[in-house]
Amino acid sequence: ARLCPGWGWGGAARGGVLLAAGAAAAVPAGAAAAAGNPISGVWAWALAATLAAAGGGGSALAGVARRAADAGRGETLYLRLAAEAALWAAGVWAAVAVITAVAGWARPRVPARRRSRHLGAGVELLGFDRAGVIGGLVTSAVGAVAGTLLLRSAEPMQVVGGLALGFGGAALVGHAVSPSRRLGAFWLSPMLTAVGGYAWGWWATAGPDGGTSPGDGGDPLLAALYGGTLPGLAGALPVHYATAGLLGVAFGVGVGQLIEKAKRGEM
Repeated sequence: ARLCPGWGWGGAARGGVLLAAGAAAAVPAGAAAAAGNPISGVWAWALAATLAAAGGGGSALAGVARRAADAGRGETLYLRLAAEAALWAAGVWAAVAVITAVAGWARPRVPARRRSRHLGAGVELLGFDRAGVIGGLVTSAVGAVAGTLLLRSAEPMQVVGGLALGFGGAALVGHAVSPSRRLGAFWLSPMLTAVGGYAWGWWATAGPDGGTSPGDGGDPLLAALYGGTLPGLAGALPVHYATAGLLGVAFGVGVGQLIEKAKRGEM
């Protein structure tokens, strides 16, 4: 609970269920990737994980912040959320690795007539190159701007919708600026934005301007949350970035491929 405050002891079981469901969902997602664009496997997994998170797999920041304040650990909450984001990044990477492995095993076994003519030829889901890293960094930066504008509350459904929409547009821009078929950096871009958002949240609440107000228990984070001054990016939990953010990235990169192909006259 100290390392992953987004779940806490009471949410550990739910977190385990979500992680187990995510691991299981990676297998059929890999099968989908085998018969079509590999990105479709990531999208399918992210959609399943997003629905699980939005349906109660995770929790809202308000409850997490209240528990941290009651335990006297409110000032370090965002530091621990940043550490949790790193763990979720590893989880996302593991899920994409499973999807890649299942797709690689299943692709030769899919009859040629059942394979769709897709846009994913040569795509390396876990690959890195200079263009892909630049595209991922652009996606993270644009996602941060979009999240700042779209995340107006810390309610889970609003957070999930805002992150999916924001990172969908961000990945589209990132792919347009620096297209690449090696997409490893794109999948990690929401978690990079999460760490930046938590650094911003920590600065806004732990600094001299954090302030308190009646009813917040003297905690600057709760004061900012209930006073409407908390940065939007700081209102989402790591599980939201790892699921809804990834869902948006997969969609945006896929649309970016469509546009790229259309420009080349290959459609």
